[in-house]
Amino acid sequence: MILEKEPDEIAGIENVPGPAQKIILDYLYNACLTIYRGWVEGGKKLSPGELSELAGTLICGDVGSLMQYLGI
Repeated sequence: MILEKEPDEIAGIENVPGPAQKIILDYLYNACLTIYRGWVEGGKKLSPGELSELAGTLICGDVGSLMQYLGI
C-alpha cells in the first residue's frame, strides 16, 4: 500500500521538514521492498494477507515512533 501512494498521501509527512521527509520516504519504500524480497526469498510461507498485516505493523509502528520523536 505504501509503495502505491504518492509522497503527499502519507499521513503527517507534510509536517516533516524537507531533508528529513526524503529520508523517511526512502526508509518506507526500502522497508517495503526489503520485506517483500525476504518474503519471496523465504518461500512465501506467510499468506499475502499475513505479510501485509505484519509489514504494516512493523513499518507503521516504526514511523509512529519516529513521528513522536520528531514531535509531529
